Amino acid sequence: MEALNSLIREADRRSALSPLPGHAIAHRASLYADDLVLLVAPNANDLQCVIQILQLFAGASGLVTNVDKYLGVPLSLSRLKRADEQSLVDLVASKIPTWKAGGLGVLDLRFFGFALRLRWEWLGRTAHDSCWARLPFRSEKSVAVMAAVSMTVNIGDGASARLWTDSWASVGALCHYAPNLSAAISRAGKKRSLKDGIFQNRWARNIVGAPTTQVLCQYLRVWGILRDVILDPLQEDRFIWRWTADGRYSASSVYQAFFAGSSSLLGANELWKTEAPPSVKFFWLVLHHRLWTAERRRRHGLQDDDACILCGQEPETGDHMFVGCVLARQLWFSLLAPVGLTALVPATTEELASWWLRQRLRLEVALRLAFDSLVLLTSWILWRERSNRTFSRTAPGVQELYLKLVREADDWVQAGFKTLSVVCPLWSQNLAAM
Repeated sequence: MEALNSLIREADRRSALSPLPGHAIAHRASLYADDLVLLVAPNANDLQCVIQILQLFAGASGLVTNVDKYLGVPLSLSRLKRADEQSLVDLVASKIPTWKAGGLGVLDLRFFGFALRLRWEWLGRTAHDSCWARLPFRSEKSVAVMAAVSMTVNIGDGASARLWTDSWASVGALCHYAPNLSAAISRAGKKRSLKDGIFQNRWARNIVGAPTTQVLCQYLRVWGILRDVILDPLQEDRFIWRWTADGRYSASSVYQAFFAGSSSLLGANELWKTEAPPSVKFFWLVLHHRLWTAERRRRHGLQDDDACILCGQEPETGDHMFVGCVLARQLWFSLLAPVGLTALVPATTEELASWWLRQRLRLEVALRLAFDSLVLLTSWILWRERSNRTFSRTAPGVQELYLKLVREADDWVQAGFKTLSVVCPLWSQNLAAM
């Protein structure tokens, strides 16, 4: 591959390739293992020259490039439209398992993209000698703000730390500590390094805004801070990543930091570990209270009546349908009585998630996974029964629902979801005794 790089450099030296715009891009080719990234002007002469170089390299090395191969990524000199990318989005979405696509185990791609782009911010401040360090890039506002929060600086010679925007002082970044004064600083002044700014108090010469009372008060505070700064010309500034123990960037640490202070969905961790077929993915909507029950449909103006179709006594919410409804509690009793767990039968005012998590803690560890699968199975049977009564106008009794559930549980076990195998024999014995 080094021979190919030499051919490209020679073509560039002889002006066979059009010069790249600007002076920020120092290298036309970037090699990694057997991969090559080549920057060329989008014209026929340059592309023909590149093809001839690749053919020459193939004849000498035997490594043939398939120039007709296209990966399907849209190429454009301007910003792509959403319609141009939609085919790729649909292709990726079709490869994601439906269970995980509901929100379980899949990263938030927006925040994960921010986390990956923050790597450029980190390397741009710490890897000055890299060949790509001078490449121009523009940060999104969210990325730039997160970078400012994530990095602190231990001052050395002050040449790398930015006086106004980096967090090198005990009070944090000066642009936040003295916002009125920072707003009065010129654009060039805000780009000054700490070393350049405190030399002969150059930072004060960049004040171009009106000297209001707030500006003057903050000026005196900043003057006191900068007056006490002592630089070490023998040591470089050291950037520290706030979210890791070793002070170095990692994408996982940034991603987790985006969710610092947020609360997790009640029951999400237990649901992720529960063995159940993909068809029961609707339970994720139940935990989010996003199931299209009669109460929710009435709230959105889609129907006039919100009575529970299973009992007709209360508004049909998810919590009522699966644990509070008379029919649901009778079914729960029929399921829990054969295994001696009638104490777990829900009350009329229970919330599904809190009842589930509280009752599972009363069981032995070996039975908790079986109980988790039972909660999903029973909810699934009740939801299907609700749909049957809505569209088919049939109303089977509790015993028929119990029989359907036991048969469905046997199917789950046969399909490989073995956690219910500890209770299926007891249910079968109870059916035989009826």
